[in-house]
Amino acid sequence: MDVSIVVSLLPLFFLLHELEEIIMVRSWLDKNQAALRERFSNLGHIIVWMEQMTTRRFIVVAAEEFIIVSLCTLMCLYFGKIVVWYCCLAAFAIHLVVHFIQFVVWKGYIGSPDK
Repeated sequence: MDVSIVVSLLPLFFLLHELEEIIMVRSWLDKNQAALRERFSNLGHIIVWMEQMTTRRFIVVAAEEFIIVSLCTLMCLYFGKIVVWYCCLAAFAIHLVVHFIQFVVWKGYIGSPDK
């Protein structure tokens, strides 16, 4: 398989993941706000920050990240320097690991945890 095809897929996968978050995050936060406050009372400042995150603000952040990932990908394809792309891939991988940790701690993906 051509490396340029694999490299080009990162922005696509990033975009798909962010679209899923854009669609689901607000309703998930609204639904689980009380459970978050109860289970993670020591993280109140983070929960308040999450509650203040509007869909529009989330889209702006996701768009900014998408632009960075896309520019890194384009630079990699144009200059043939894959190191820049690896940095973006590593950041995205860390992001996915954080989601996995959230899944384990929350004991579920979307919805209320089993009590």
